[in-house]
Amino acid sequence: MWLDDLRKEWGVRSRGGLVSSLLAAGSLAARTAGLLALIETPEAMYAYVLRAQGQDDAKRRAHRCIEAVQESSRLANGRGWLS
Repeated sequence: MWLDDLRKEWGVRSRGGLVSSLLAAGSLAARTAGLLALIETPEAMYAYVLRAQGQDDAKRRAHRCIEAVQESSRLANGRGWLS
């Protein structure tokens, strides 16, 4: 099942809850916090993409997940967490 693969990959790439740590810091704008919440866990991301109402919506949601990953990397880099 691809969700199991996603969980395995997320465990390797999440660096011990990096997104959760960013969210817990509490210094994020509401829009950024909402964006990161989409990818906090594999289950959250899976549920978000599954709620798509068609192919265009699924693509938009997938792109939003990519934006969330890019933003979390940018924020973590700025805090020196990925050095």
